Amino acid sequence: MSAFELSKVVMLKELREALRDRRTVLLTLVIPLLFYPLLIGVFGYFAGRSLMENETRELNVAVYCDDGKDALARELNTHAGGDGLIMFTPLGVEIPEDGRPAGTISYDVVIGAKRGEGKVIWDVTSQYESSAEGKVAKRRVEEVLTRWQEKMDLDRLAELGLTQGEVTPVRVVWEDTASLVVAHGREAAGMLIYFILFLSFTACLSVAVDVGAGEKERGTMETLLTTPAHRGAIFSGKLGAVVVVGCASTFCSVLGFGAVIGMGMTSDAAIQQLAGDLLHWNALVVALPLLGATILLLASVTLAVSMRASSAKQAQALLAPLLMIVVLALVTVTTPGVALDGTTAWIPVINAALAVRALLTADPYATWMIVLATMITLLTIAVMIWLGSRALNSEQALGKS
Repeated sequence: MSAFELSKVVMLKELREALRDRRTVLLTLVIPLLFYPLLIGVFGYFAGRSLMENETRELNVAVYCDDGKDALARELNTHAGGDGLIMFTPLGVEIPEDGRPAGTISYDVVIGAKRGEGKVIWDVTSQYESSAEGKVAKRRVEEVLTRWQEKMDLDRLAELGLTQGEVTPVRVVWEDTASLVVAHGREAAGMLIYFILFLSFTACLSVAVDVGAGEKERGTMETLLTTPAHRGAIFSGKLGAVVVVGCASTFCSVLGFGAVIGMGMTSDAAIQQLAGDLLHWNALVVALPLLGATILLLASVTLAVSMRASSAKQAQALLAPLLMIVVLALVTVTTPGVALDGTTAWIPVINAALAVRALLTADPYATWMIVLATMITLLTIAVMIWLGSRALNSEQALGKS
């Protein structure tokens, strides 16, 4: 028998043995065929839903004008199409020079219009915040202003008997009033949370496999279970070890990021300012308890799965899909437009990560959603601890089926 034929026989033998194992077939064929596409579909759903909500939500636009603000607001509402998705409301007299007028925080866009000079009939200044939602609001309002501008161009040309290009009836200038945290805080905080929690999860995963399924393989689990210690206490002790490693990994990550910024390793002043605004002590003190609860959730899930595996190899196979779930959940946090709302607040891991992001960016509208996300996270942790403790009361704890 040639070397090629021998290699072929060995390959077919290994394939037959691998395919006899139902877990191998499940993890290598069924999950990639059904489970991973479903996860990607769910991720795409949330991203698409957030985009659609920004495109179709009602926009409130304040109109400041030194003369005829009511008529200007009515005309802009006419050009908006009359579908009620963009409402122009006349307010005040003019936009102050030092920023947004008081009392307009709830408005998506603030338009200040005044009579122009020379060729310019209207001089318009439009203020918006360059967050994910603000950029969509700017584009939608800009489309209305463009239609109004085109009509003013045609009317003025007909009035003067001139050709296009000889007059400029309307000049529109857009001003971004968002701070760095408002404009880029969500994306920057999302990326920071992604790296921190991903590193913490991988640290928890490696330790959980060793103190759970690994101890069964070494035969020391049976000795531990012969002691009079309560099964819940044993699981809690193991969970504490996993959490300590995960928290240590998180601390090192935060320390490393802080060192990069503190030592000035990035020369971009805007990036340094944004990092300083996100990682200041007030935000960290508020966000760290919830970040710790998120690590506790990841640790309890990985340890509960490891306790139900009979070997370290099986535990790693069972935790592979979980790794994909966590990665997609954390990627969701970095997606522009995805926020902590009545839907995402109910999804474990995603809700905790989004809540930490909301705390770091001081989102004033997410208080109750943060409370809900925290409660669901703590409830999920309790369920995982209960499942892990139950696994110690069965023969699975000894590595037996």
